[in-house]
Amino acid sequence: HGYDVYEYANSLNYLPYRQALLARFAGIFVCSQNGVDYMKSQYKDKYDLSHIYLGRLAIPDPLTQAAVRAASLPPALAVLAQPAELQPDLTIVTCSRAESEKRLNLLLAALVLLQQQSSLRLTWVHLGAGPLLDSLRAAATSLSPQIQTAFPGAIRHDVLLKYYLAQKPDLFINVSEREGVPVSIMEALACAIPAFATSVGGTPELVRAGQGGWLWPADVTAARIAQDLIAYAGRSLTQRRQDRHLARRRWQNFASTDQYYPELAGILAGRIRPHNVPLFTSEDESL
Repeated sequence: HGYDVYEYANSLNYLPYRQALLARFAGIFVCSQNGVDYMKSQYKDKYDLSHIYLGRLAIPDPLTQAAVRAASLPPALAVLAQPAELQPDLTIVTCSRAESEKRLNLLLAALVLLQQQSSLRLTWVHLGAGPLLDSLRAAATSLSPQIQTAFPGAIRHDVLLKYYLAQKPDLFINVSEREGVPVSIMEALACAIPAFATSVGGTPELVRAGQGGWLWPADVTAARIAQDLIAYAGRSLTQRRQDRHLARRRWQNFASTDQYYPELAGILAGRIRPHNVPLFTSEDESL
């Protein structure tokens, strides 16, 4: 995925058992083309790598999950529901551990700039715990009243999806400095939430410009983020509905278990060779 593919993602710049993994396994399925390319480049002079395949991650449809339908929102999330006349101009959501590589402080800096440049009323909801959560909460208190924030911490997975479906945030934001292929973005797309994300790891294979998502460069600045959020808030309701439709369709075509798992089951059972399955080969990822 990420930490078990990229050696540089480990603080020691080392991953154990590479020989056992690469020389003894019959097949290795990597969740992104970026990961496949990295492994083949990293180990090309040491091992036969013909058994490394692209095998993307996928998630089931949140709309069909009984646990999601039955879930109740905790007060910290339920209170965010507002009458139409009190709704913010833009609601953004992030979902990750609050740690340095997720660069949530960069998003906070963008919101500081946004409030200086615009009267836009924005709500930021961050879902997830982590070592930097308390400092993030404290720093967010300095934002002006036009920027509202909520940091409910860790929540159950079914509750997270219930929040997405019930309150329909406008945008999912990911500003990580590195990723494998973020399941958090898959979940947002499946719930018809368009995504802005940094072009790192396998993210560009999931988020495509004009298909319910937009990519920022890995070194995106706070100024660029603020500018793009202000611009997105100016999109018409018709454009936003289309963005939601495209986001959901991107998930259906690219990260749905209905698409991937039957083929993967056939591969594992030996009925299908990986290179004969279109879903397990790379599409054109030009941006």
